[in-house]
Amino acid sequence: MRFYTHIAFSFLIGLLLIKYLSIPNQILFIVLFVLSGLLADIDKIGSQVSQRFKITSFFINIFVGHRGLFHSIWIPLLLYLSLFLIKIEIAIAVSFGYLSHIILDCFTVSGVKLLWPLQKRLRGFVKSGGLAEYAIFVMLLFLDLLILLRF
Repeated sequence: MRFYTHIAFSFLIGLLLIKYLSIPNQILFIVLFVLSGLLADIDKIGSQVSQRFKITSFFINIFVGHRGLFHSIWIPLLLYLSLFLIKIEIAIAVSFGYLSHIILDCFTVSGVKLLWPLQKRLRGFVKSGGLAEYAIFVMLLFLDLLILLRF
């Protein structure tokens, strides 16, 4: 999926969690959630996040490739366990934001190796940048707006 679809999806999930978890610092939570929703693509040369961290992205791509370790359940789990010691709201925002990226990529034809290094991929029907993704993006924007208006 494209970065803008990940932003719209993570924003939606973040808003829902704010509403139902009574998050005290809502702005920090949503910013961390959305930024973390882009972080998984640090393993893809040319992605929005890799443009900000070129050297790190280059080495990650060489060693584990795109949609390998950084698109598995292990990174959000590690993020949650390490950030939980700091503050639970931060742990939820970062790990679940990151997880939102992986969940969305499960719907693409390329899929993800959720239990990397196992090679089994969860795949869907959406082609990144295709018409189905565009329709999903528009629907997510509509839902984002609807939730914002109901806050």
